[in-house]
Amino acid sequence: MDAFIKREIIKECLKQFINTTVSCLSDHRTDHPSMILVLWNLEYCLQSQSDPDEPKMVVEQKAIDVYAMHTKLLTVAEKGKESEEHTTLRLLTKGY
Repeated sequence: MDAFIKREIIKECLKQFINTTVSCLSDHRTDHPSMILVLWNLEYCLQSQSDPDEPKMVVEQKAIDVYAMHTKLLTVAEKGKESEEHTTLRLLTKGY
């Protein structure tokens, strides 16, 4: 790992980023996260890293806001998957 990144990154952000990456690279397609979930995870990491003193609840809300903006861009054909993604996001924000 790059020494600068190792010195600067918040451990929780690194863990979240690595977990997302590992899921994306899984040999089993069913283990791959959706793009919305990847977006939420990366936004969560960005918000956490940007202001490490900000409460976790505020960081989660900012990530949810980005998720909400993205879901507004979904086409009618993609609406069926939205409910599945929303359930996953709710579980993540509740700490499951």
